[in-house]
Amino acid sequence: MHRSLHHKIYAPTGGGDGACTLVNHHPTLFGLCSKKGLLHSLLGYFGALGLQAFNVMPLTFSLPGGADGAAKLQAHVAWREFCRAHKAIAKGGATLTLAAPLCPREWCAANLWLLKPTHLNCGRGIEVIDNPQAVMRRLMRKPASETADAAEKGTPEIHAWVLQKYIERPLLYRGRKFDLRIWCVVSDAFDVYVYEEGYVRTSSETFTIEPARPPTGSARRRAR
Repeated sequence: MHRSLHHKIYAPTGGGDGACTLVNHHPTLFGLCSKKGLLHSLLGYFGALGLQAFNVMPLTFSLPGGADGAAKLQAHVAWREFCRAHKAIAKGGATLTLAAPLCPREWCAANLWLLKPTHLNCGRGIEVIDNPQAVMRRLMRKPASETADAAEKGTPEIHAWVLQKYIERPLLYRGRKFDLRIWCVVSDAFDVYVYEEGYVRTSSETFTIEPARPPTGSARRRAR
């Protein structure tokens, strides 16, 4: 009998019929279901094909979190690459990974970046920031929701982040940002089944990158 990866990790239910144990989150799917894992999966996929991933997705870096000291963060390769990219954009130039035809200078005028906790969802913990100093302060800070009562609230401490160039001129639907939700199932044999009825979600307000108030240190913008 064919034994899938699921069978190897989870024993049968014990009912005698060999039925599988049902799980909500499969541990082998972090390469798709976490932001850091998805980034590394995409980089590996495009690299294996000899292609540049950042020609089809925003420039993105994986960074550590936690109050371990600025020196450790500054020594991180991804942090240095981010600082170079931020500086190049600020000077009005294109970086090597921000292909000029796909990401022209006028689309990066505000130099905005999304800082995202790798394992949270529903927009939790995401900030829009426009300078490296504000990014570093956030990476080294642990707010109350991440420390004292984090376990009780179900909010894990944040030890890993992704920092991604914000798309300043996104595709909009009637002036609003939107996304598509479509469900699919992929079998062990890599057969893909797609549920026919998906849906579209839109933001509650029209899109703008204008500051909600004058920025102090970091740009607290209305970019959504």
